[in-house]
Amino acid sequence: MDFYCPSEKLAVELDGAHHFTSQGYEADRIRDEYLLQLGIRTLRFENNLLWWSIERVLETIEENFKM
Repeated sequence: MDFYCPSEKLAVELDGAHHFTSQGYEADRIRDEYLLQLGIRTLRFENNLLWWSIERVLETIEENFKM
């Protein structure tokens, strides 16, 4: 995972091109299921979204914090 917040049990993944292949999708699905079994939620964002809409990415992350 690219970033992890232990207090929120929240992982953030920044996905590049290799994630958008059939092998990438399957590997991500297996990994996300495993993390969920550990109680860790995963948020995924396409790399380009960081450049064009960082505010949206940060808002989404914040919305997924437990209150």
